[in-house]
Amino acid sequence: MSCSSRCGQCLANKACFKITGRCPDGCAAGWEGTLCKTPCTPGFHGENCQLTCGNCAALAPCNAVTGNCMMCEPGWQMPTCKIECADGTYGVGCESQCGNCAPGTVCNKVTGQCPSGCAPGWSGLMCTTRCSVGFYGANCINTCGSCFAGAPCDVTNGTCSGGCQPGLRPPMCTQACAPGTYGKDCLTTCGQCIGGVACNVTSGNCPGSCAAGWQGTKCDTECFNGFYGLDCLQQCGNCFQGATCNKVTGACPAGCNAGFQGANCDQGCQAGFHGVNCLQTCGSCQDGAACNAVTGACLACEPGFQMPSCVNACPDGFYGAGCMSACGNCLNGVACNKVDGSCPTGCAAGFQGSLCTLPCPNGFYGNQCAQACGQCMGGAVCDKVTGNCAAGCAPGYQSPLCQQSCAGGFFGAGCANTCGNCANSAACNSVSGACNACAPGWILPDCKTACPDGFYGVGCLSVCGNCINGEPCNKVTGSCQNGCAAGYQGTLCTQACNTYFWGVGCAQTCGACAAGAPCNVISGACPAGCAPGWEGLNCDSGSYRARTD
Repeated sequence: MSCSSRCGQCLANKACFKITGRCPDGCAAGWEGTLCKTPCTPGFHGENCQLTCGNCAALAPCNAVTGNCMMCEPGWQMPTCKIECADGTYGVGCESQCGNCAPGTVCNKVTGQCPSGCAPGWSGLMCTTRCSVGFYGANCINTCGSCFAGAPCDVTNGTCSGGCQPGLRPPMCTQACAPGTYGKDCLTTCGQCIGGVACNVTSGNCPGSCAAGWQGTKCDTECFNGFYGLDCLQQCGNCFQGATCNKVTGACPAGCNAGFQGANCDQGCQAGFHGVNCLQTCGSCQDGAACNAVTGACLACEPGFQMPSCVNACPDGFYGAGCMSACGNCLNGVACNKVDGSCPTGCAAGFQGSLCTLPCPNGFYGNQCAQACGQCMGGAVCDKVTGNCAAGCAPGYQSPLCQQSCAGGFFGAGCANTCGNCANSAACNSVSGACNACAPGWILPDCKTACPDGFYGVGCLSVCGNCINGEPCNKVTGSCQNGCAAGYQGTLCTQACNTYFWGVGCAQTCGACAAGAPCNVISGACPAGCAPGWEGLNCDSGSYRARTD
């Protein structure tokens, strides 16, 4: 072999087999055949010509190596024309922009037409034309409503951004206002048309008259104060404190002024009644006359009641016509009968008579003047209420009523003096204080003066004994408080010392007196001198005693 044949177009420029000429890995792009020497058939390209060409314009073949086209058919992208135009583009080279297709759809990538029609607000074959004024929506087939002042609606959704003509409802402005509303955008509520009829949706006027309590062409103005009812032709009654009546019914919200009654306060009170809503009953007007329907005042009252209304009884302490008479003095301060002035439980102490206005006669006091006065000082009259003697009692009687003698032990004016020492604790005379007899040691008549010194006992008739140092004896018992004078002994110091004794308490023994004579009981001296052998003033000095017995 001479190796005179060339290898074909092997893949990756590899050498072909030297004997057969075949390429070990197949053909390079753009070639085919056993020896890789045959160009790709038109319409194919790539390694071994296994790839199909894209959508080249006019069915022209693509580049056998790269697969690129000189130009694509409409709807395909360069360079291979195998990829459709991106969404939103179409046509030759995908250089045309789609129109406004219906939401969720894209235009045809060859023709640019929208398969499901246009998006709202657009029309035309390609959906590139805005809706004309007065139309809106998909393919602009919807007619706009009546926008305010003739403004165009939104071409997309048909809404009127500036609101509707009066009488139409937003947002589309194609429907009349709902019953009860009217005007621009139906924002205004109808007035009170009679029978609840709806007002004119454009003007708001009521087709008939107004409901009770309202006035005006639109029936949106309440009746003026003081009027009510259909067309506000009826005048309010006499409402309490000038309040405005209900403008529909005429009823007064807080009732009627004094003197009027009825739902609308347009009727006067019936006889015998008065005041707010005529709820108060007239008082006891004289002879059953009617009271003033407003104030309740009477021209005159029956006895026992006060002007002006004759409702209140006379104040306590007064009675009779006009309550002009003062009550008398009723027992325990009880009010008298307000008609005739009589005291229901009798008179207070010190008064008498049917009206308890007469004081007790002199010398009497107390309830029904039944008690006699006591012994007042100087014969004065006692207090006619209490019986007390203002200037005190006559001597011998006790305050305050001067009806009881002084208590035992007292006498005189006001029983202020204490009795003396009457015998056996007997009471003294309550007037003079004199005792019938005195207790020992005291002198009649009042037994307040003690016996004079030297006397004692009943009537001070007993003479005291010989008390030491000349002291007076006890004026009751006659005893000497500090003992007897020298030469005396005994309870009353009236007994001389026993024979041969002398001195204080008779405690000294006599000396040896001559002839055994007794000594002087006071001094102890011997009246005839001393016995032989004795000497001294009291014969008590010597060699032996005169007496031993």
